[in-house]
Amino acid sequence: MKSKFFTQVFVASESVFFAALLVSYAYLGLYKTHGPASVQSLNAFKTGLYSIALFSSSFTMWMARRNFIKKNYNAVKAWLLGTIILGSTFIFGEGSEYIELYKDQVTMSRDTFGSAFFTITGFHGMHVTLGLLVLCITLGLITFGDIEKFGISTMESVEVYWHFVDGVWVFVFTVIYLIPHII
Repeated sequence: MKSKFFTQVFVASESVFFAALLVSYAYLGLYKTHGPASVQSLNAFKTGLYSIALFSSSFTMWMARRNFIKKNYNAVKAWLLGTIILGSTFIFGEGSEYIELYKDQVTMSRDTFGSAFFTITGFHGMHVTLGLLVLCITLGLITFGDIEKFGISTMESVEVYWHFVDGVWVFVFTVIYLIPHII
């Protein structure tokens, strides 16, 4: 039970961190920037497709925990693998977007937009990558370890963290990719 509580405290502190980044992005009015190194250089549709993969991974993670409770460990492994594949698809998409932006000379050091964009999405990508690492370790422990020692509290902690990275992306995607097309 302690691990789930500490995970929730960690997630709460990280949520405040992401909120501060997004508020500063909005305060600076970066969603209104124009030119080649601005929101116009972003491909909201393509990123939206990769976002669907990340959002879908919340369902697969939920199913993994649900099957863990039922002690259906083969299903747990399958759902965890699905979560890993969906999360990796998102990271691949983010990486391909970074490459395209770099080719268009949109970099972190170019201007305030680039700095803010790469800071926010980069920190999120780092959190997703950390989550993928934890998911791989979890899958390995369930596959090769003592499943009974693993415990539901640990599985719930992994789930809380994964839902956090999905939930944060809802706000990041909305602020950076969608609001500029609405305003």
